[in-house]
Parts: sequence; structure tokens; C-alpha cells
Amino acid sequence: MRHSIATMVLSGSLPEKMKAAAHAGFDAIELFENDLIQCDLSLAEIREHASQLNLRLDIYQPLRDFEGVSAAQLARNLDRAEYKFDVMQELGIDLMGVCSNAQADALGDRQLIADQLAELAQRAARRQLRIGFESLSWGTHCNRWSHAWEAVQRADQHNLGLILDSYHTLALRDDYSAISEIPGERIFYFQLSDAPFEVGSPPLYTRPLRTLPGLGQLDMVGFTDTVLQTGYQGPLSLEIFSDEYRGAPAESTARGAKASLLWLEERVQERRLARGEPSSPTLKAPEPSRELSPYSLISEFPEANELQHVLDLIGPWSTEAVAQAVPAGELETFSTEYRRRFAMQRQTPILKHDPEGVIRGRTLFSDVCAIELETSIHDTTLVANASKDRRFTRLTIAVPDLQKALMAIGGDSQPPLVLSAHYYDDLRARFALSEDKTNSLRKLNAAYDRQGDSELLQAFVPVGTDGFCLHVVERRPGYPSQSWDMANAYVVNAALKARLSK
Repeated sequence: MRHSIATMVLSGSLPEKMKAAAHAGFDAIELFENDLIQCDLSLAEIREHASQLNLRLDIYQPLRDFEGVSAAQLARNLDRAEYKFDVMQELGIDLMGVCSNAQADALGDRQLIADQLAELAQRAARRQLRIGFESLSWGTHCNRWSHAWEAVQRADQHNLGLILDSYHTLALRDDYSAISEIPGERIFYFQLSDAPFEVGSPPLYTRPLRTLPGLGQLDMVGFTDTVLQTGYQGPLSLEIFSDEYRGAPAESTARGAKASLLWLEERVQERRLARGEPSSPTLKAPEPSRELSPYSLISEFPEANELQHVLDLIGPWSTEAVAQAVPAGELETFSTEYRRRFAMQRQTPILKHDPEGVIRGRTLFSDVCAIELETSIHDTTLVANASKDRRFTRLTIAVPDLQKALMAIGGDSQPPLVLSAHYYDDLRARFALSEDKTNSLRKLNAAYDRQGDSELLQAFVPVGTDGFCLHVVERRPGYPSQSWDMANAYVVNAALKARLSK
């Protein structure tokens, strides 16, 4: 299918946004009014720039608070629309997006709403233009997809159709099953955004927190599948209001956005095949899951050869995770790209502490391994420094015996990070450890955790001089798989900073 992205998703000037979208492989953009108003290029120059980038200008939006108004206000609204029609024709755009009225004094008469939309559509038709009507989830009287569809049907104009937006439907937990009964040609545009939470607050207040499909809690696959069952042939378009994305590099966000749409197409295709339906030629076919190999990720790591030498000495081991530091504004972009490349199936948040601040992020899990993406807005943390170069910072491996593994590499690598004496005193008191066991851990420079009767032993071996660590784990029977002890991060980060400062 064609892929589009709204300009407000990306940071920068309009030409920079268009360039980023084109370079990421998008076919078209939604031109958001704010981006046009602040642009120094003429309308002709914007149209030419899009042509040079092979980008379609799909839709101009939005016309707000148009319908459900008095006769006097309608006249003013129609004058405003005529100006926008002029702009659209100069840009070569044939579709205008109209959002449902969110003003407190909006009139709720259903026939009045339809009649006023019909008049707008008739004016647009004289210029061979189309109107798409969308219910905002905070609209005063039209706040469900069914309200917008009713208005479109009542108005009965061939150039007036429906715009569907996943966020406005799913944030309200609205039943969308009947969308499949709408004729696909009456859906003029389909906009997508996820949310990283179960929306409990009014959707207006969570508007700037939306995210890419697949990174949130909303049923993006089910909703998209239902819309496509109508026979809709238009683009899949990302319309995401996000404070994070608008502060991140446009090129990076656009790449992640494109990956999210490919991921979504693959999941919808899988769902259709599971129902016994034929493969859709318009959707990307699912690719075989790539096994996550740390070496495919860290092969360009400057000390990769040194790391391989250490691993060869250890003996039997298995990969558990690889960690990468990324800029705060690119966390979701990296999450999306990795999720698609390696068929990551679930994710959990990261919250760790560093002596210089807080580390946040998320862990993405596949069947065989995990990717930990860490970021920090506190500039003096080790993660913040590493994130400038998007460096890999840690490889986590599991071994059957931590002591034997550390002995094997004893003379051929740096010693493990030395944890503070107070840490071991605290361990002994917290877990009621014997003096012999506490001294054994101290001698190994091992961190320790216990859940129930199950134990986790771990050591951190620096490789190179930039702060990369080989994280060696002995997971004793019963300790949860693919689970690490974040509580010890504070003391480990302190020890690493002390090592690097020498």
C-alpha cells in the first residue's frame, strides 16, 4: 500500500520534513496547516519541491470547527474554506481534511451538521476537490466514527467521504467492528497512531503522547485489518502528535515511522492468512523471523575482536541481551526498527539509576534474546555520553558457572568491576547471607540478587576503554529467565565510572 506521513510528526522546516519523508521511502505527506504557514517557500516552490522528491501531497488539513454553527458563522466558515481551496489548487492537492467541531457552543442537530457539510462539499465539487470528514474524540457532538459516517451519509455528496483515525476510535474504546460494512470508496483517508498507555484521561489531554503503531497499547492490527476489509485502497498514513518526535532528528523519526507501517502490514497479513484468506497483494508479506545475533549488531564495535577473544576463553555460554544507548528523542525509532528486523514480540520499560541521574528505556524481547535500549536526559550519565554515538554498551551472556568463567579470562582481560565494600555489607544484611558466601561474592566482584529461593550472580567485565562491558550472568534454577537485576544498576554504574576515570 502507499505510505504517507503527516508533516507535524517530524521536526524541522517543511522542506526538511519533506526530504526526511522521501529519504525514508514514504510515497506522500499530509500537509499540516501550521507547517505551511511558517514556510518561506511559495506554494509553487513547495509543489515543485515535492515533485522533485517524488512525494505526493495527499491532503491539506485541517479545517476546524466548521459544522454545527449559526448561519452567520457558516458564511464566514465558507469564506475561509474558499481561501483554503485556492491554496490546495495551487499545491495540486485535491482532498481537504475537516475535523468535527469541538467548540462548546457547537450545535448538535444532526441534519444541520449534514446540510452544512453538504454545502461545503458542493463548493469543493465546483473545483474538482474532495472533503474528508473526521470525528475528533473530543468533538462536542461528533466524537465517534459512526457520527462522522452518519453525517457523510445524510449529506449524500459524492465528493464527501470519511476520514478514519485509529487514535480517536481506540482511545474511546469505541466498537469499530461495523466499520467493515462501510464501502471502501467512501473512506477517503486512513490515519494511524498508537498510544503507550491505556487511555484513561480525556483523549485531548493525551494527544501529544501518541506513538508509532506497535509501540503502544492500542489494537492497531485489529483496527487496520477491519478498515482494510472495506476494500479501502488509499494510503496508510501516520498522524502522530508527539512532543518527543518533534524534538528528534527528522531523518531518524521518518525511518522508524516507515518501519512501523511495514510491521503493521505484515501483522495484518498474518492475521488474514490465519483466517484462511488469500494473501493480499497490497500488503507486505511477512518475512521469516531473523534470529537475533549480537554479532550482527556489534560487528562494527571497535573492540569486537577483543570481545570475541574473551568469549572464546569462557567456554559454554549463551546470549541473553545486547544493550545500546540511544538519544532520548530516538528511543521509539530504534524500538520500531529493531522490533521489525528481529520480530521482537513484547517489551518492558527500563528504569535504572546512575550516580549522575536516571536511565530510562525499554527492553525488547524475542524468543532467543533481548535488546535493551537505554537513554538519559541527564548529560553527565555514562548512557547520555554513549547515546551521542548510539554506542552498544553491554553484551549479556549466561554461563553455567560464573566463578569458572571469570577464572578462564583472568589473565587475558580486564578484571571485573570492583563493587564497593558497603555493597557487600548491605547484601549480607538484606539477604541474611553467611559471612563465607558474602566473602565469596566479594572476591568474585559479583553482584547478587535473590527472588524466593532462586539466585542470580553477575559480573561486569570492561572491554576496551569506552565503557563497554561484558555482562556475565549465572542464573540459578528458578530465577526468572530474561530478567536482570536493575536494582544493582546504581552501584554498577558507579563502579564503571570509577574505572573509566582512572
